[in-house]
Amino acid sequence: TYYGVEIDRDAASEARKVLDHVVTCDVESFSLEDAGIPRQGIDVVILADVLEHLYDPWKVLRSLHTHLRPGAAVVASVPNAQNVRLVQNLMNGFWTYGNQGLLDATHIRFFTMIEIGRMFTGSGYQIDQLVSSCDADMPTAGPWPRDLSFGKVTFHGMTLEDVQQLFTFQYLVRGRVQPVNGKGGIA
Repeated sequence: TYYGVEIDRDAASEARKVLDHVVTCDVESFSLEDAGIPRQGIDVVILADVLEHLYDPWKVLRSLHTHLRPGAAVVASVPNAQNVRLVQNLMNGFWTYGNQGLLDATHIRFFTMIEIGRMFTGSGYQIDQLVSSCDADMPTAGPWPRDLSFGKVTFHGMTLEDVQQLFTFQYLVRGRVQPVNGKGGIA
């Protein structure tokens, strides 16, 4: 059984064509109980480009705990606020919102790789996979570490891992509820 939660009525209407149940509401006010989803009744939750649009994504992640089966996963895609283009623009005095992308005007929260990790672990999840979706022009040639300059900004002693974080557009993360007292139960 596939459930969807969508705040936009048109998008919800489209989702109804392929999902079993779609609730049109704000995911922050959505009640899994009211939707009839039983405790430990969910195998996977997909939060694709959702968390950055929420006032309290930590609360939303915690609210899923009792409804996730043991071993269930929460999969999310989250834009990277550490992207070098944002850093360059900020150094030049710009933080210009648009209709899409890293500075989509509807983004409320901004995360880096470290902050994504903190959000998930602080909400009771263990991240078992984190994948970077990188810009195509990411420099990969060594030697590493080395200095890299981008306009007014120069980064010193950069490793390839540092560069990957700067050129990541979006992170794809999979987390699972952390076991309670090492017993593998749901929090």
